[in-house]
Amino acid sequence: MSMAEEERYLGGFTAGLMKTGRKYGIWGYGIYATTRRIIGVKSKKGVLQAVAGSGLMNLLGPVKDDFSDKAIAELEKRKDFEVNKEDILEIAVTRGKGHSPGYFKITRKSGERIERINVWVGNVELLKSLRDLMKAFYPEKLRVEGLDEL
Repeated sequence: MSMAEEERYLGGFTAGLMKTGRKYGIWGYGIYATTRRIIGVKSKKGVLQAVAGSGLMNLLGPVKDDFSDKAIAELEKRKDFEVNKEDILEIAVTRGKGHSPGYFKITRKSGERIERINVWVGNVELLKSLRDLMKAFYPEKLRVEGLDEL
């Protein structure tokens, strides 16, 4: 995609069973993707409630221009981090072992790592959603581990 193309909202979601940081971090996080970047949002509520009226927004596919513009504007206000597509070396979605959570991790080309976003193993739907969102965003850079049965 050339930089001249307009940025479009691809999808994403906020969930209470995701968090950034260490073991004792605060739960409640959102991961969203546009055609140009991944955006992380700290939130115990749905980031797009004001736009869509729902705490869970997992849209993959075309959306109307006005929704895309509003969604991106709302994410801009609330973003915790963003990573541009051209800066990504790898995206990993990995299921944990035993009772440990799975995780989502972005590695930048510089080698700098974004904080892990932990996902409880007990909620396989979140791992599936992250995998599907990243397949839509940048399948060439996606590595999935431990999700063979999904």
